[in-house]
Amino acid sequence: MKPRGAAPQAVAPSSVAEMPAANPRFVPARELALHSTGADGPRGWLLTENGYVGSFVKVERAGQVRVVVRAFGHSQDELLPGFMIVVAAGTTGGTVTGVPEDYHLDVALPAGTYFVRIEFADPVPRAARELVIEGLSVEGATFLPRSTDEVALAAADTYIENFRKRRGSVHLSDARSGALAKVALVRPAFGFGTNIPGATNRMIPKKVPPGSEAEKFQSLVLGRFDTVVLSNGGKWVYQEERRDKVDLTYVDRFLDFAEEHRLRARMHTMLWDTVQEPAWVASVDPKTPGLLTRARSGDEKSKTELRVEISERIEDYVGARAKRYAELDVLNESAHKARYLEVYGERGVAEIIVESARAAARAGARTRLYLNEYNLLQWSADPKTSAPDPYANWYRRHADAVAREGAPIGFLGVQYYADGRDAAEIGPDAHSAARIFQVLQNLSVAGRRLVLTEFEVRGGTTSRERAAVILDETMRLAFGTPSVDSFLIWAIWAAAASTPEPASILFEKDGSITEAGRRYDALRAAWTTRLEVPVGANGSIEFSGFIGEYTATIDGKTQKFSFPPRIMKTGSEGD
Repeated sequence: MKPRGAAPQAVAPSSVAEMPAANPRFVPARELALHSTGADGPRGWLLTENGYVGSFVKVERAGQVRVVVRAFGHSQDELLPGFMIVVAAGTTGGTVTGVPEDYHLDVALPAGTYFVRIEFADPVPRAARELVIEGLSVEGATFLPRSTDEVALAAADTYIENFRKRRGSVHLSDARSGALAKVALVRPAFGFGTNIPGATNRMIPKKVPPGSEAEKFQSLVLGRFDTVVLSNGGKWVYQEERRDKVDLTYVDRFLDFAEEHRLRARMHTMLWDTVQEPAWVASVDPKTPGLLTRARSGDEKSKTELRVEISERIEDYVGARAKRYAELDVLNESAHKARYLEVYGERGVAEIIVESARAAARAGARTRLYLNEYNLLQWSADPKTSAPDPYANWYRRHADAVAREGAPIGFLGVQYYADGRDAAEIGPDAHSAARIFQVLQNLSVAGRRLVLTEFEVRGGTTSRERAAVILDETMRLAFGTPSVDSFLIWAIWAAAASTPEPASILFEKDGSITEAGRRYDALRAAWTTRLEVPVGANGSIEFSGFIGEYTATIDGKTQKFSFPPRIMKTGSEGD
């Protein structure tokens, strides 16, 4: 496989002789820092499902690093298990053989802290396969023995500085050699977003009265965020409270607002088993049970009727509008709020996602379709058994099961409503950068892309100062994880927040900034690019900057460009 990224160079499997067993740099897999799944066996670490083992390493001086993994496998069908070696933007992989072989990745890395992930990479797991990882060695770097908050944050910061940024050149049309170009990042490739609160059109009316709460809210959003999500206003009860009486006026106003201000639009949520579904769908009142309630009790007629209504909603919400938004939570919290899953099963959920994907395709959209869940980065436990699961394997398994039934689940939403209490109060479930890091790595297995869809530090759990630290660390971990594409804060202004207001609120009711707001602004300032560079003899400029969309102003004239010139875009703009 070819690596992803500009600097790394993958190398094909080598012979066992290239890494003698006596190599002092060889670390048995059982001694690595992280193991998301599997168990220690007589020959090495045994993985029988998607997951990973890995270790942090330190590169003291920039240079070439070689990662060598010794592995083998077994299968009940003709296909042996696949694997991937992932380091920053470098990736290689393939299938193992039935006897131990050495596989290596050569990658040029700047100085810093990195995580080496060796993963069982079966995108749609079907057959019983076993991957055994005996161990690995690293040349050009040193192993760090443990996973700690400090090491996880250092790895995130290293990735941000060296891989969210690039160095390159851009040719500008009609640029005068020797002129000074003022270069500015105007829209990062990574999305920084917030929700538009409320179920009614309070904050984004067509005409904004001077001095109104809408004017204040928009002044706090515009210029700080490039992505918006319609929260309560995107839920079914507010659009079809009475069956077949559909009103999507507010959805359309939200999409208009996003287009007017060149914001990425994210939709939340098409289906969600809560009271924010219409009563005719979700009511549990024995006198007037909703279709979902009756279907769950075994009423096949109600199950069929509800599925017809879901198809109608797909047509309204996706087919008629997907071209105007980049992302959609198709089924929200389907493992925790599980009645849709119980009624239709993984196959039925997959069929809903496939139907949504087809509706988007017919509309000419490339909208990303998501599952979305909570209690992943903290308080993670299997919803079916309540067993603690610090790697959130229950969510990965749920996505794998739906994918196995044919759904295109390449994207996962991750919510983080943080409890800010410390370990002395809540033990191992306290906020931890190391734990967040290991979960994000696990959900990235098999190439999945992630969005931190909803962030908040819950009110009443901690001080404003502690909440600001949690915001700072979580943003760095999200931006510093290769597979994460966006970070969205669920409430930014105390005058438009739920009660109790989040401890992580960015702005007081009067609009004054909080410590969390200052932390947010400081990170965004550190992650932008504004500089002046001379135009070369060939009309090109060369600089180092964060990936995204730019403007260059020369002699009073401004032109737009993408940097690097070929960058990956998201959602309706193309993948």
